Amino acid sequence: MFYPRLEAAGYLLETYGTVYIDTTNICSAIIRDEQKGINRDKLREIFHDTLGRYCERMVFGSDYPCGMSDVDTIYGDFYSFKLNERIKKENCHENHHHFGEPEKKGKHC
Repeated sequence: MFYPRLEAAGYLLETYGTVYIDTTNICSAIIRDEQKGINRDKLREIFHDTLGRYCERMVFGSDYPCGMSDVDTIYGDFYSFKLNERIKKENCHENHHHFGEPEKKGKHC
């Protein structure tokens, strides 16, 4: 999702109603940067805001074995962000089934 240029991903979602974004390694990347002492508070804020507005067009998967870590860690990182249940459900379970469907208008998480 253009990490760490999350504003660009938000722009694409806002501008193009048929764009879907893969969020798989965003949480893990933010956490890894923070473990290195890099302040990612602004990116966390942008990520939460973007998920809140466009979660119906964002997907999450493990990308294992190509992701940031093992499957348990990748999902643990995602769930550590304390996202609301609607966002977790859309991102991890429902959105994968919507590819190719007409644009969803007016639905926000």
